[in-house]
Amino acid sequence: MLDDNTFNLISDSTLSELGKDSLDNEVWIFDYFGKDIREKCPMKLQMPIFAICVKGSVTLHVNLNDYTITQNCLIILSPESILQGITASDDAKGLLLGVGRKSTDDIIPDIHTILPMIIEWKASPIISLSEDDSQCLQEFHALLWKLIKTEKGPYRRHIVHNILRAMLYKVLD
Repeated sequence: MLDDNTFNLISDSTLSELGKDSLDNEVWIFDYFGKDIREKCPMKLQMPIFAICVKGSVTLHVNLNDYTITQNCLIILSPESILQGITASDDAKGLLLGVGRKSTDDIIPDIHTILPMIIEWKASPIISLSEDDSQCLQEFHALLWKLIKTEKGPYRRHIVHNILRAMLYKVLD
């Protein structure tokens, strides 16, 4: 029987080790599918992860299934998923975002509104995006990255959460 001690937990401490930017250890932002992430596998996700492939291809081995994303594909991984490994083409480029439980509760609109989508994402976590939708999500990611790195004001959390909410609505749309 496997338990949580069998896996690295992708949590705030794991992400801190990877040295990626975060908002109060709640919203984590990455700009690649790097070797340092791959070396942490297998890992049990403690937060939802959103990843978009910008170039090349990436295969994620999740819950005993292989999912390959290519350019303009988004994959949504739910908490408690087991990420067993990542393989990427030499030219792979991706953008990743992890959102902790506290921030997720603040960001998600009425759960009843999106529950059907959550169930659908668990069954089929890959969404093919149009070039325009992919570009829009990349721009959201770039804006979030900039705000997380530079914004220090009292409304920083609110600004980031509202951008994440807009991003979620874009995905739902």
